[in-house]
Order: sequence, then C-alpha cells, then structure tokens
Amino acid sequence: MRGVHAKYGFSLIEILVVLAIIAILGAVAVPSYTALTKKTRIQTFINDLNSLCALGFTQALITHTAHQVVIDVEHRTVELVKDTSIVDTQGITKTEPVIVSYGTTQVEIPADLEVVGIIIEGFDEMGRSTSRATKRAWFYIAPSGITQDVTLKLEDTSAQITIELVINPFTAQFERV
Repeated sequence: MRGVHAKYGFSLIEILVVLAIIAILGAVAVPSYTALTKKTRIQTFINDLNSLCALGFTQALITHTAHQVVIDVEHRTVELVKDTSIVDTQGITKTEPVIVSYGTTQVEIPADLEVVGIIIEGFDEMGRSTSRATKRAWFYIAPSGITQDVTLKLEDTSAQITIELVINPFTAQFERV
C-alpha cells in the first residue's frame, strides 16, 4: 500500500466554486437587506412619532393643558412641549418642555428622510412664506385630546419616494397614506 496516499483538504477548484456560490448569494441578499433596514428605519420613526403624540395626548388629558408637537426641520427633531399660562407682550402663550420619567419627549428625524411638507388645518406651513424657508412648525393637542388636522410629507432621499402621514385627530396617531 505504498502508492496510496490519503487526500486531505480541498482542491483549488472546490474552494473557487464555494466562493462563487457565496458571492452570488451575497449579491442577492445585500440589496434585500438594505431595503429591509430602510423600511425598518422609516417604520421605527413613525412608531416613535406616534409614541410622542400618544404621550402628548395622555398628558393633555391628565393636565387639562394644551400641548404642542413641534417639528423642527432645521435641527431634524420633533419635540413635545406644553403651554404655560404665561402670555408674552405679543400675546403669544409661552411653552415649556414636557418632563416625564418614562418615554421620550423628542424624536430625531432620520438622515435619509427630508421633511417636504407640513400641512396643518389645510395650510401648507412649508410653503406659507416665500421669502424664507419654514424651519419650525407645530400643531396642537387640545386639553380634550383632539389634535389639529395634520399631514406630514416626507421624502426618502435615497429611494426618491414620498411618504405621506396623516394624523387621526381623535387618537393623535399618524397613519401612512
């Protein structure tokens, strides 16, 4: 049995075939994974926004105080604030941040989403001023829990699609249209 040698390991051809199969599977899986993570990121933002609005809804009912959901386009945030009873010299009621021991009172707008429209009670807040771009807009959650009619238009800059969110004024929850 001198001429029989045991073969250990893999041949170069076998290794190349396995690498080719892995490359093909990777080429198919990566775009699907990217689309899935993008969809998840958008849904997470909508869920966080709805949690913020639900907190405002609850706080408005408990404290019998109007709350505002402030959309800051420049700083890419959505924040919950409450009205105080203090009115400044211009007749504007001052607000203060909502402080709670649970939940969050501020949500970040994802980097790949651009706010292109904020329509409150039929008025396009983004297009209201022709001389300057709108940097902040807000809508109210009344002490009864009812919100103003709001439509948010977001553009997914990487996929070039527009996402439209409409609030249900009785539940203070956004739904994708």
